[in-house]
Amino acid sequence: MLSWWSKTSFANLGTRKPSSLKPDFSSDPKNPGPAGGGRNSLTEITCFRLYRSIRKLLWKRSTAMPRMTVDPYYCKGCGLCIAACPKKIIRFSEDINAKGYHYAECFKQDECIACKMCYMTCPDVAITVEK
Repeated sequence: MLSWWSKTSFANLGTRKPSSLKPDFSSDPKNPGPAGGGRNSLTEITCFRLYRSIRKLLWKRSTAMPRMTVDPYYCKGCGLCIAACPKKIIRFSEDINAKGYHYAECFKQDECIACKMCYMTCPDVAITVEK
């Protein structure tokens, strides 16, 4: 097996930086290959492609922004989510839903920290928090 694979386990992939998962493609004295080592064997190429796909997944997961959405159909405008938000980025919308209420909306999505306090306090389960 490759030396870098034994250092990496799937249990700690989420806690390690993608740069620390870089495979070691130094020349192997037992199997130098046609060009004296490097990415020349099919196993090493396959492992490098696996490393690259894991790195992309970790990068997407770490840079994903949280998103808070309110379903206007279910929101009755009680305002509990507005009071519960620690960042104070939720307000009543100027629009009116089908039931005649001003529903809640998040007006600064980039400041949301996905704490889910609004989600937990909503009695109508009208709020969805995605991370």
